[in-house]
Parts: sequence; structure tokens; C-alpha cells
Amino acid sequence: FFSSDETQIKMLFQMQENVGIIILTFNALQKWHVIYLKLAMPYGL
Repeated sequence: FFSSDETQIKMLFQMQENVGIIILTFNALQKWHVIYLKLAMPYGL
């Protein structure tokens, strides 16, 4: 049984974790997108 404050804190931590994962994924995708474009450009794809 959690007090409402503890529940809110847990939810905030969970949200921060999720946001961090989304940001990491987005950054990784951006890097791969740039690499893909650099590889694809010379072949005119």
C-alpha cells in the first residue's frame, strides 16, 4: 500500500525512464539515418 505521494514519485521515475529510452532510440535512429544517407548517396539511391 503506497501513499499517493509515493505513487506519484514512482510514476514520475517511470516516465523519466521511458522518456530517456525514447530519446536514446531517436538519437540512434538519427545517426543511422545520416550514415545510411552517406552510404546511399554515391550510388544515387
